[in-house]
Amino acid sequence: MKTFLVGRAQKADIIIADADHSVSDIHLEITQDAKGYYYLVDCNSANGTFCKRGPHWDRVKEGTYVGLDELLLLGKYQTSIRKLLAILKVKHKKTGSHLGLQRDPDTGEIIPQRR
Repeated sequence: MKTFLVGRAQKADIIIADADHSVSDIHLEITQDAKGYYYLVDCNSANGTFCKRGPHWDRVKEGTYVGLDELLLLGKYQTSIRKLLAILKVKHKKTGSHLGLQRDPDTGEIIPQRR
């Protein structure tokens, strides 16, 4: 399983640099299960996480499965799992890690740092 934290903070795995303050520092958690499905959990964000289901935006509270291209609202920031994962891939290509924390891009697991 792969799990990633999403938000504006530098400690997030997926940093949304161009988001306004409606996106929390750590807004949500994305987990890809063993079958490749994506599960979202809101991390008590100030402005909520929403999934577009038909004509309605459903609030994610306890967590929900979402499709790769299903529209998401993080506060006022509209995105999708595919777009968020693209940010992660760009970050790993540029730096391989941030602030001393490195995750395996294939498994999402933290790689122990050697000192």
